Amino acid sequence: MQIKDYYIPIIHTFEFIDTEEEAENSVKTVLGMLVSSVSEDTAQEFAAQLPDWLDYETLRGDQQNPIPKKPEDCIQALENSNGFNEKQATALMHKTVALTVQEGTGDLRKMILELPDEWEEIFNQSPKQQNIKDETVL
Repeated sequence: MQIKDYYIPIIHTFEFIDTEEEAENSVKTVLGMLVSSVSEDTAQEFAAQLPDWLDYETLRGDQQNPIPKKPEDCIQALENSNGFNEKQATALMHKTVALTVQEGTGDLRKMILELPDEWEEIFNQSPKQQNIKDETVL
């Protein structure tokens, strides 16, 4: 089952995102970094739960082997490709990952294990990851 396409409407609400195309490109940059950092099987499983416009080929391209990318690499790519400052790029990265975790239908643990360790904290900032069990407190 795929994530509903919440990315564009939510990312487009950032004051510094002027167009839906800019929002789309930003999301592709962040998720492309994640997909490029893990094995092909994990990348395909992850991409399969994303909206259709974020398919495996779009996110990974012709890359054969994973090239581990850290969050700092993602921030730098957002700065370079869109002219965002570091604070804006960091906010975009965090929001895109949070949407992925909160709206995701699959298990992201395998992906998190394959990513460089620096990503784990970013993924764990989402309520869904922090509260894996939804227990009622009596």
